[in-house]
Amino acid sequence: MRTIITLIALNLLAVQLYAQSTSIKPVESMLKQLEKIESISYNQISYDKNPFGNDTATIYREVTVFFDPNYKLPYADVSTTIKDKNYASRTVYADKKIYDFEKDGTYTTKDYKALRIGNADIFSDGELQKTVSKIQQTAPDKIKQLNDTTIDTQNYFYFFVNAFDSVINEQRAFIDMYFAVDKTTFLPKSYTIISKSNYAADNNTIELSMHSRSVFSDFNINSRKNYLLNFQIPPGYKPYEKKELLKKGTPAPEWTGKDMLESTYSSKSFAGKTLLLFMTDISCLGNQLSIGMMNNLTDKYQNKEVVVLSLFGSSKKELMQYTATNQINFPVIYDAQQIKEKYNAPGAPFFYIIDKNGYISYSVYGYTEERETTLGEELDKALSDKQ
Repeated sequence: MRTIITLIALNLLAVQLYAQSTSIKPVESMLKQLEKIESISYNQISYDKNPFGNDTATIYREVTVFFDPNYKLPYADVSTTIKDKNYASRTVYADKKIYDFEKDGTYTTKDYKALRIGNADIFSDGELQKTVSKIQQTAPDKIKQLNDTTIDTQNYFYFFVNAFDSVINEQRAFIDMYFAVDKTTFLPKSYTIISKSNYAADNNTIELSMHSRSVFSDFNINSRKNYLLNFQIPPGYKPYEKKELLKKGTPAPEWTGKDMLESTYSSKSFAGKTLLLFMTDISCLGNQLSIGMMNNLTDKYQNKEVVVLSLFGSSKKELMQYTATNQINFPVIYDAQQIKEKYNAPGAPFFYIIDKNGYISYSVYGYTEERETTLGEELDKALSDKQ
């Protein structure tokens, strides 16, 4: 989703900007500039706060976009790097397909029609015009010009947009946007989105807070030929093959890891006990919804021969910040991505039950409102050996 927002940041700004009265001259100038674009490339640095913790990721992107006459995005090329996480990827939009190339030499492909932001298909015919028309009719005063802002010693026009404001589950939900416009080129210099909403499931309400700030530089407009017209998969890449979860009766892979207190944990040390492994990452909504459930299961089985452990792909630094604001009643193993991969659990959340003999008793992916009940039933089976 973050990559998608990157690609259309300028487009979204154009849509929102058009809603204000024509008295704001920088808005008119920016729209005129954007309307001339056939191709654009730029660099972007984004500072994205984790919606469920206090850590902020610094994301570097190199973006190239080729528009068609209807101002759609049929071709784009985005390289993304997150240095702190040793992450690098490339996303290409070409021939009505999206290609995601990962650092491990694998790639995935999906159709444009799967790409959506909210309820708006960015690649559908006339979507930008339709959005502009709606804003004109319903919210003509959405954009406010603020005092100039300074970025790298240079002054820029500065605007605010309350793009959405409502009450969801008896709590305020909103999307606020701030953006700076270059006084000479009338191109955007920065774009900040601040949002808050909540998600309710199984009497569990999760607050979703987003704060993302992007700074743009090194614009190059209408000077590149579309090198993606006959795009081919780069040499050395192979299709990503999704691996199935380990099945019941499979010997559980061995592993060793450390918790937040630097205590060492090993799969061998739990011989004779039943293990519930929670394999996850901190930035996932499913993870956030699962924390309370895992706390409940930890409390329920604390006096039985059951050990509940979490294995996070996140770093110790990230988890120090995360656990400071999220109550977790079970051990947290950090930097566990390699362990997760042994269990074919690359994302979040995954759940494994290991019986006292070291074999897989149960495995499942994802959060549902019934997951706590199901895991409890499967733990009872493992404890009674009636599997």
